[in-house]
Amino acid sequence: MALALTATVAWADSKNTIKDIYVSTYSGSTTYTGQPLTPDVKVYNPANGYTSLTKDRDYTIEYSNNVNAGTATVTVTGKGNYT
Repeated sequence: MALALTATVAWADSKNTIKDIYVSTYSGSTTYTGQPLTPDVKVYNPANGYTSLTKDRDYTIEYSNNVNAGTATVTVTGKGNYT
C-alpha cells in the first residue's frame, strides 16, 4: 500500500504571504505500518535566498488521513513573523 502526501499552506501576512513560501514534501511511496505516517516537510522562504524556516517557531505542521493507503494531507500554518 502507498501513501501520497498533499501539502496545503495557511499563511496570511502582508510581509510573508503564501506566494513567498515554498513547501517541500516527501514524494516517494511508503509502506503501510498501521501507524500514522509523518514524512518530513521542509518550508523555505524563496524571497530570502530559500532560507529554511524553523518548525514550531515559524510554522506548525498538522497531518490528516495519514494512516491508510491513499492521499494524506499535511497542513503548514505560519507562526511568529509568518502569521
